[in-house]
Amino acid sequence: DDADIEDDADKGAEGELAGAGVEWVTAKLEAAAAALGKSTGLEQAARRARLEQRVEDYNALQKASGTFHRAVLVLPLTPEFDPPRGQPGHGRVQFSDRVSASASVGKELTRRALEVPWHFKLEPLARNDDEELVEELGFEEVRPTRILGKDPLNRPLKARNGDALGSGIGVVPPLKRVFCSPLDFRAPENFLFVPLWMLRALRAKPYDVVFMTWVKLNDGVTIELQPHQDAFLKLANPRSVLENELKYYSSATRGSTIS
Repeated sequence: DDADIEDDADKGAEGELAGAGVEWVTAKLEAAAAALGKSTGLEQAARRARLEQRVEDYNALQKASGTFHRAVLVLPLTPEFDPPRGQPGHGRVQFSDRVSASASVGKELTRRALEVPWHFKLEPLARNDDEELVEELGFEEVRPTRILGKDPLNRPLKARNGDALGSGIGVVPPLKRVFCSPLDFRAPENFLFVPLWMLRALRAKPYDVVFMTWVKLNDGVTIELQPHQDAFLKLANPRSVLENELKYYSSATRGSTIS
């Protein structure tokens, strides 16, 4: 009869869901997919893959134009980059201006027959730079506007008695740029490993985008240094200590700290 026909129509074909049932299952599947993405880091991995590809595309354009300017993803130097015992710089990778660049950077230096020492200028990605790179990073994540202290890497340091900066909280002043020289050329393509002090000075964190440009620096004639601690002046031979530390730096960035 007519009632039986209507019942069959509501049920639909065998094995199918109708109406609200489809919506309910769809919602559950979408929620499960979202939870899976967050729990396994798939979303972050996808973002990093897009960012790496955008950096690769950016650098391809720079190479085609003939400039020695690159975008790189920065990471901190680790003990694995420490030169063998007995070689210059052993145990000092965090207390120098040396960085580990990619093999292609080393090949470009030799291809151009550039005079040593080789130096690069590092500048963090800013909001008014490459729009697509900024978009991949996320507007709110561009590091130069980030508040110092939210990241464990860049927390302010408590001042100690005798600090030249006075009592209270001592913060490493932010720098718009730093200068560096190659330690080696072992980094993966489009990556750059730098000392922690450079990350702190640039207000950068691992996997941030930094622009790297080859520069020819002028030879220094004089330099003015200010101790952070009065205790430095009380050393038996502060000049000797300073000269010993400076030998690990091939350049000096105005406003940076040597420790």
